[in-house]
Amino acid sequence: GYGALSIEHSSNVLVERNSFALNESYRIEPFRPAGVRIRQSTCLFTNNIVALNVNGWGIGVSGVSSLTLDCNDVWNNDLGSYSGVSPGASDFSANPEFCNVGLGDLSLSSSSPCLDVNNALCGQVGAVGLGCSVALGVGEETEGTVSVLSARPVSQGAVLFSLHAPAGDISSDLSVFDLRGRLVYRAEKAFSPESPDHVWTRNHGLSSGIYFARLGTDRTLARTKVLIVR
Repeated sequence: GYGALSIEHSSNVLVERNSFALNESYRIEPFRPAGVRIRQSTCLFTNNIVALNVNGWGIGVSGVSSLTLDCNDVWNNDLGSYSGVSPGASDFSANPEFCNVGLGDLSLSSSSPCLDVNNALCGQVGAVGLGCSVALGVGEETEGTVSVLSARPVSQGAVLFSLHAPAGDISSDLSVFDLRGRLVYRAEKAFSPESPDHVWTRNHGLSSGIYFARLGTDRTLARTKVLIVR
């Protein structure tokens, strides 16, 4: 397929405030949009995020089309941002700062350039607004939260996560996702009452790159971005 959205032989189409992310094109020809495909259509495409789509372009236009692009964030798509069309005057390319790509959480961090408070020209860009709050699991609420104090490389290509967890939590679960949202590593570890603040990844075998980690305890959850250098 052609990724998230395909518009063909249509007129007066409005595509506004959507988040097209983590999609993939399975076409093999050079023209293969992984985010949005527009062919022989007239369309206003405004205030959308098109990001992290793989095996294709972010936005691809073919045939005789009339496309108006306005205030879109088109960022980090495999083959590039645009094919067959130039960026709109108010389009931009910046990390939208999704809260948790690995979990499919496309809400935005407080510093995202796609939030209305950070973008006076365009206002809100994308389908989802501010997120990234700490999520509580099933059970009673607790006064503490999981705080990721560091996520740093150590010997033999491993990564050390240092935690400060709520009193009373006895176990942790670490999940690591790549930029495509695929789970690439998972580990569980029991906390020691004497040292409730370390979770290791051992011999994870991950190549160098950027990953997203989700680290939870019995009742709380933390998320962080991880750079692995081997």
